[in-house]
Amino acid sequence: PFSGRVLAPPPAARSSPELHLRMGVLSCVVGVTVLLTQEVRAMSGTRVNGLDVDSFAGGRGQVPMEKKSLRVQPPKTTLVQREAIQGRTASLSKLKHLATSESAVCAEFVFFALVAFGFHRYFQHHKAAASILAKKALAKSQLGSKTKDVVFGKLLSEAQSRPHVFGAEELAGMLNTDVGTAAGGHYKEGAGLSMDQAAEHLLLFGKNQLTPGVKEDIFLMLLKQVFGGLFNIMLWICVACELTLAVIFDGDDTLTPLILSMVIVASGTLQWWTELQAESMMESLQNMQRTELVCVYRNTFQGGRKVVQEQWIEPGDLVPGELVVLEAGDKIPADIRIVFCTEGAEVDNAALTGESLPEARTVEVEGEGVAVHEAHNVCFFGTTVLKGKMKGIVFATGDDTFLGQINETMTQCARTRSTLETQIEHFVHVIAYVAMAVGVLSLVANLMSPVQRPIDLILENAATAFFAQVPEGLLPTVTISLMIASTRMVRRKVLVRKIDAIETLGCVSVLCSDKTGTLTSGCMTATDIVTHADGFATCRCTENEWAAPVQNASVLSLAQCGILNNSSKPNREGVMAGSPTEVAIMEACIRVFGSNRTQYQDQNPKVFEIPFNSETKWMLTIHADGLRPGAFRMVLKGAPERVLAMCTRVLNESSTVELSDQRRGEINTHLHKLMSGGRRVLCFAEMRLDGYADDFVFEGSSPEKCNFPMEGFTWVGLIGLEDPPKEGVKDAIAVLDNASCKTVMVTGDHPTTAQAIATRIGILKPGELDRMPQEIRDYTVIAGGDLAKYLPGGDGFENAAFDDEQMEFWRKTVQHARVFARVSPVHKRVIVRAYQQIGGAIVAMTGDGV
Repeated sequence: PFSGRVLAPPPAARSSPELHLRMGVLSCVVGVTVLLTQEVRAMSGTRVNGLDVDSFAGGRGQVPMEKKSLRVQPPKTTLVQREAIQGRTASLSKLKHLATSESAVCAEFVFFALVAFGFHRYFQHHKAAASILAKKALAKSQLGSKTKDVVFGKLLSEAQSRPHVFGAEELAGMLNTDVGTAAGGHYKEGAGLSMDQAAEHLLLFGKNQLTPGVKEDIFLMLLKQVFGGLFNIMLWICVACELTLAVIFDGDDTLTPLILSMVIVASGTLQWWTELQAESMMESLQNMQRTELVCVYRNTFQGGRKVVQEQWIEPGDLVPGELVVLEAGDKIPADIRIVFCTEGAEVDNAALTGESLPEARTVEVEGEGVAVHEAHNVCFFGTTVLKGKMKGIVFATGDDTFLGQINETMTQCARTRSTLETQIEHFVHVIAYVAMAVGVLSLVANLMSPVQRPIDLILENAATAFFAQVPEGLLPTVTISLMIASTRMVRRKVLVRKIDAIETLGCVSVLCSDKTGTLTSGCMTATDIVTHADGFATCRCTENEWAAPVQNASVLSLAQCGILNNSSKPNREGVMAGSPTEVAIMEACIRVFGSNRTQYQDQNPKVFEIPFNSETKWMLTIHADGLRPGAFRMVLKGAPERVLAMCTRVLNESSTVELSDQRRGEINTHLHKLMSGGRRVLCFAEMRLDGYADDFVFEGSSPEKCNFPMEGFTWVGLIGLEDPPKEGVKDAIAVLDNASCKTVMVTGDHPTTAQAIATRIGILKPGELDRMPQEIRDYTVIAGGDLAKYLPGGDGFENAAFDDEQMEFWRKTVQHARVFARVSPVHKRVIVRAYQQIGGAIVAMTGDGV
């Protein structure tokens, strides 16, 4: 039944078509009000106290003769009464003139335009609502009585919340799919979903898209900019009062309220246009991001047997239960449980967790105590495959993904008012009190004055004193200043969505920043090497120091090992590509070894390899010696404690010496020194094999299964790597400190690494932690595990029920904390809320955590 074209319902947009209906009704109401007002004003100028207004228009104080027979003669009036009547009729005549002049024509034009716009909005609402209803009806007719509970039972929630604790076949059964032989460790194709199942799941789950945020109607945005805000409302009240005074007291100053109205409208329109342009540019940047097709397996029955087909589909068409294939460089399009991956497969989770180092991926089932975002058999939407090839089952799409849940939580947050809005509201309250006081005092002074004045003059003086306190020029001044600042920010390649955010930026007291890619460069770099040449020595591996090949034999051997045991390769542009760690090692070794890397690799071809895995924590390659037949060179690279345990000798220039306990202790001393400095350290060792046939076949995947020796390696050296700070970051943090703005690092990296980087860039002073009292030191560098014990139950800290211990923890945290490590995206949001609601700070955040 699903073989034809399937129309999947769109994701639930938060900008519902009811907005069009509301805007249409509002426009019609405003238009009718304008028209009725004009008609009432026109009619109000016909009679006053039973006298025709036209009879007094030319200054005549009598009733026209042709109308005497139609009504009773008015009583005789005194001179004072006649002057009063003439004054009122002159005002009403002016109203009639206004009602019948160009203003009435403009008002009627506005009426018809608004009514037309209202009907246009209404029909847009009707069309959009009808389209959504049609899609829902079609989807319901195709599904019949099927629901998620009917199709999947109660196992769907388990499969989506705890996919890492189930085996591949068990999870596939829960999602009504088939992994075939993909879980067997081979490249054989799995079955995946059938075409009918894929269509059915698409109807049940909808498109694989994150629900967009609220997109406000541009016309409503313009109305809010012109008529919204407390200051704008006060200015419009001034305009209305000035017009009223001009009409009632026979004033002739209608130009002032007209100009003030134009200023208000122009200021609001300029701000609206600036923000609209920024929003349009951001949407254009998002549309430029090209979506790659995803390879999936679909099965059909042909000739009575199941036939598996490889298909390339849009990421938005993925559904739970799909069997997808991912390779190095692919963006992960949904939350996926890995059922097969090559040895050494790695993913980059920096966009989700802030972890700068690649994370290995396996197919092994995780324990119940492991959180899903820490599982190594799961890949998350929005991350990237760095190395290897993998197959997996899609278990969550769209808003059900881990990233989608974060997105949904963030979009439910109410918009925080800017400091400019708060300050202007306070300013308006002050101005209102001052203006009212001045107006009342002026009224009292005029009433108590010995000079007798008419009541209309007294009221006019009091109103003038009242309006004189209102700074009409403040609004255009603020708007134009913010627009100029926004233009300058664009020159610095910064888009400002809300121009009042520029003023808030100058009021920031706490800056929460990610580490990876924000404070640091986001790419691994080899910074230190440790070798032995008549004693151990650490060398800084910088571009300036190793600009030419070196003559130290130990360092040269370490560079050779780094070139041979390396999986990175040059791309089409000649730039090394692959795992960031491998690329960093290769680039450092090339600086040491020289430019003849390719020639050396060709002379020593790789004949065997044991890839890196999480159990052994090392990688082994065997290379044939092109200059000596029957000779091979084994190169071992991996975790220092694992590699050092397999070594018995130390390379000393061109010879070797015994790895004594003293030398082993010295190596560990250098190792701990590098690690305390925030380095990731890899150890290299080698072994020469002689007397083997040229066609000898090396076999094995672990030391116990190899047909060649795996003990007695020679230690060659250590290479320390780091994600170095960005250029200029330290100076920028110093500027923030001078401006009384505290910088706080919030990262998913290890606390030791985060603390080392924080010290290098100035967030922490060298030796500052050692000089701190223990009570303060415990709150300076905080790990995510400690935060988990004190997380609030709700959205923030306002209505959360805290005991004294929890509240004391957060008070000390916002006061002393400078580094948050091993935190998740949810933790980042709580940290910002804590600084806002408990610390009373104005917080800015930058980096992937945004």
